[in-house]
Amino acid sequence: MLFLARHVYPLYDQMVQLKGGGVAGQHYLEDHLHYVAKRYTPNADKRKRNVGRYLEVAADGYLKRMKNGQI
Repeated sequence: MLFLARHVYPLYDQMVQLKGGGVAGQHYLEDHLHYVAKRYTPNADKRKRNVGRYLEVAADGYLKRMKNGQI
């Protein structure tokens, strides 16, 4: 939980703020979380066993794509 609070939640806050905050920003965050949840298969991929690290990498990649205008 501490890892999430220090590393993942600030990235989520940046996502929401980047898309204007409020409800619009929340929708982008929810879309990202649904995408990640569908693809989280720790048994099939050993790199995904650490949930906190997986969420951090996924959020960082999504945030970079948002900043580049790909999303």
